[in-house]
Amino acid sequence: VFPYVGKHLLPLRLNPRERIRCIEPALDAARVLNLRKSVIRHLIALGDAYSDLCESQHAIDIYQQALDLALSTQDRRGESLARIGLGNAFSVVGSLDRAREFHDQSLELANQLKDSRLEMAALGNLGLSHAARGEVQTAQLLFDQQYKLARRVGDRRQEALALGGIGMTDLALGKIDLAIEFLERQLLLAKEIGDRHAQAMALTHLGKARGESKDYRQGLDALEEALAICLELADRRGESRVLGGLGTAHFQRREIEI
Repeated sequence: VFPYVGKHLLPLRLNPRERIRCIEPALDAARVLNLRKSVIRHLIALGDAYSDLCESQHAIDIYQQALDLALSTQDRRGESLARIGLGNAFSVVGSLDRAREFHDQSLELANQLKDSRLEMAALGNLGLSHAARGEVQTAQLLFDQQYKLARRVGDRRQEALALGGIGMTDLALGKIDLAIEFLERQLLLAKEIGDRHAQAMALTHLGKARGESKDYRQGLDALEEALAICLELADRRGESRVLGGLGTAHFQRREIEI
């Protein structure tokens, strides 16, 4: 049970340092008891926490440990999760080709295993990888697949992530009103399920979308709310994104006022 909690539930409520303090003793215990699947899941959760702290190389090292152990024990689900983590971490450090390679492999494994939860995560992360490369329409197709699968299986967290992906790509394609619609739906759903990270992400993109529609005050309000959440969660990566958005928003507003 705890490996699932560490991977999926702790990030909803605890900041990365708090998560690390919870995960490390559980990881030590799993190693002592030789529970190798649990070790893999704890390593992945630990990598996620360090990734959220922007300690990307440390996260990569931890995900690689998880991948090596998953391969040696033929834990294919653990392998897919480790590849997702590696793909995300390599994307953050700008190694976009390696990131897409890991996400492609993860999606292939998820399809082979017929694991809808893995498939949704892989689709979403592959979509982010394509978006980072400027391949926005391909990214949107992947987010749309993620959304439809999430709706079919009733996974509201993945549904919220997919709505955010669709909104983000609509924004990149200049479809501002449509982007705002999807991002507001993401924000509402994220609030309903208590996913603070998804709330911050929705508010960050909403802030940018409001700015693009010349609604600068609402845009700044959304970004400031996102920043408060990121600070509360000690989400340094999210904080960096929001601060960049706030800089742009203040500049846009000053230009209009001048």
